[in-house]
Amino acid sequence: MKILKGTMLVLTGLLLLISLTCLGLFVTLNNTILNPNFILKEINKLNISEVTGEVVQVQLSSESQIYSSAIKNTIEQEKIWINQQIKQIVFDSYAYLKGSEDQLNIYLSLAEIKQKFSDNLVNEFLKFPPPEFQYLTENEKDQYLTQIKAQIQAEIPSQYHLTINQESIGTENMNMLLQIKQLISYFQVSLLILIAFTVLMIVLITLILRKIRRIARMIGIIFMISGIVSCIGYLILKNLVNNIPSTGLSALLDAWINEFANDLLFSFVITVLTILILGAIFLIVSFVLARSATRVNNASQID
Repeated sequence: MKILKGTMLVLTGLLLLISLTCLGLFVTLNNTILNPNFILKEINKLNISEVTGEVVQVQLSSESQIYSSAIKNTIEQEKIWINQQIKQIVFDSYAYLKGSEDQLNIYLSLAEIKQKFSDNLVNEFLKFPPPEFQYLTENEKDQYLTQIKAQIQAEIPSQYHLTINQESIGTENMNMLLQIKQLISYFQVSLLILIAFTVLMIVLITLILRKIRRIARMIGIIFMISGIVSCIGYLILKNLVNNIPSTGLSALLDAWINEFANDLLFSFVITVLTILILGAIFLIVSFVLARSATRVNNASQID
């Protein structure tokens, strides 16, 4: 009977250690990558106007650099509008990926932003006009600038609507999106199963040991070991983060990617510290109960 009890205790303890360690990672991912509020907070840290300016500057030829300044200025002026659109797109995307919505639709009203962009483009053009522009009459200059504005506004739609499906993004991309949606669904179910399994293992350990002092010590040791194992995992991940390759597009974008990765790790550290603190609390409780039991025994022997 003792051998069977000991075997069950070792087995449940090992399973609790594995499930608790996995649970720490799953909780971190659920609170970060799969949390639209976390993603939105990270996006807000990105200086979109500066990054866009750098990326456009790399992509465009030297003759087209006025577009870079115009885009950058427009983004800076419409920062509130852009943040609102990003927020809407992020939450709609997560609602779709998590199964709350059957279809993903993206709606954008571009009437105001295309007007601002055309105005900024004209302003940048006037800073560095071509030599022949100065020989035009004032009336011809106005017509020329009006033509530029009209051309830009004609190329940018007043409204943008995209329904994410096979026709709009292609078969390959749609299949990839559906796979991501399925993986998230599996993840959510796995997280619930993992929580239930961890609780079950704690209940089984409680039923096997029965005494609170032993239960607290056993669970405390398992939590501490899980925390230490997770710390080793953190050090490995930290080394990988420190070696993230550059995108080659923007120094600001590279810095943001590194900050994003470090914020993920920080969230993981918080989860690990929580496990370690809980383990320490369980151990302290077990030692306090052990001392109390010793004092009671000593008192009874004196009597």
